[in-house]
Amino acid sequence: MPTPGHTAGHQAIAVRSNDGTVVLAGQARDTAFEYGSDQLAWRARREGRVNDEAITYLPWIGRLQELDPRRIVFAHDYAVWEPNDA
Repeated sequence: MPTPGHTAGHQAIAVRSNDGTVVLAGQARDTAFEYGSDQLAWRARREGRVNDEAITYLPWIGRLQELDPRRIVFAHDYAVWEPNDA
């Protein structure tokens, strides 16, 4: 799926398994922390908790979140993003 960020043509791969979906995000974001920040902003706007247009995130974040990923891994980060199911 297209995840422009590092380069305009960047793509990520989603793999579905019995354990859930794993996204191989490559360099879509440099770190899991950066992705987590985008994901929180996307979630806050989606849930109507903020209406501030100054809160931005990459437009493809919603597409990844709609896959309900169990984890997202990045090319240059030992950390892995996992959802907070609490």
